[in-house]
Amino acid sequence: MLRMLISRLNAHFGAHFASVRPRREDQLTIAAAAVIAIGVMALVHLGSERTIAGVASAPTFVIDPNTASKAELLLLPRVGPSLAGAIMKEREKQAFDSAEDISRTRGIGDKTLVKLLPHLRMSARADR
Repeated sequence: MLRMLISRLNAHFGAHFASVRPRREDQLTIAAAAVIAIGVMALVHLGSERTIAGVASAPTFVIDPNTASKAELLLLPRVGPSLAGAIMKEREKQAFDSAEDISRTRGIGDKTLVKLLPHLRMSARADR
């Protein structure tokens, strides 16, 4: 099978193409890139919200939705630029008294609320 492939390559591209073999340096570069890619994937996996056993771990960050900047809101799961803006508009109308109050924001349903709750903490406010 390999000989047939080489003969077809020879016929189509000439004998030079089929005789080219990867250099040792190229092989080492590819191997190093693969090792780095696997390491990055492992770090991403370990940094996810679930541990290897499947038990939810503590959130990596917690914010107060009443004082968070747009950039901080964008760090929340399932929150993009438009939803971050909607959260900011909703809190201008009326501050969130509890983390669950964020669900009154258009675009935050039950599924999104479940993802957000571990990341939300309300700080004590003087005007309550």
